[in-house]
Amino acid sequence: NVTNMSSMFSICTLFNQPVSNFNTEKVTNMKDMFNSCENFNQSVSNFNTANVTNMEYMFFKCSLFNQSVSNFNTANVTNMGFMFY
Repeated sequence: NVTNMSSMFSICTLFNQPVSNFNTEKVTNMKDMFNSCENFNQSVSNFNTANVTNMEYMFFKCSLFNQSVSNFNTANVTNMGFMFY
């Protein structure tokens, strides 16, 4: 039932654990979710992003992140500012 994952792992510079089993079906806010997770490089391909409206700074300063986001449904996203900065 979680709808807000904003800043969930923000500034967890050493975080690099699997998140592929997260149920994100009802999430609307992923702002700053992995912001400054400098070592994060895990698959997010199972994330259901159909209801997400905010992805601002989601992977900001994730210098090692190199995973596919091709499955992300961004039809409802209104803010992607600095998403991969």
